[in-house]
Amino acid sequence: MSEKAVADIINRGVHDLAFREQLSISPAEALAGYDLTDGERANLQHLDKAAFAAWADELEEQEKDEGMALGLVILGGGEPDLLLHLIARGKE
Repeated sequence: MSEKAVADIINRGVHDLAFREQLSISPAEALAGYDLTDGERANLQHLDKAAFAAWADELEEQEKDEGMALGLVILGGGEPDLLLHLIARGKE
C-alpha cells in the first residue's frame, strides 16, 4: 500500500484549494502521476467532497492554533482509517 502517496494527496488537498477543487471535479486527473493501488485510487475518487472540505477547513484552523505540525501528525498515524471516514457512503 502506498500510504505516503495517500498522505501526500490528503495533505495537498487540505492545504492547496486548487488541488482540492480538481480532486472534487476531476479526481482521475488530480490523481494522475501518483503511485496508488487500484483500491486507493477508487477510494480517493469517491471521497465525500463536503466531508473532506469540512475536515480540511477544521484542520487548517487547528493548525493555525496549534502549529503546522498538526496535519502531519494526523496524517502520519493519528487516524489510520481516516480515508474510510471520508469515502462517500454507497459508493464503495
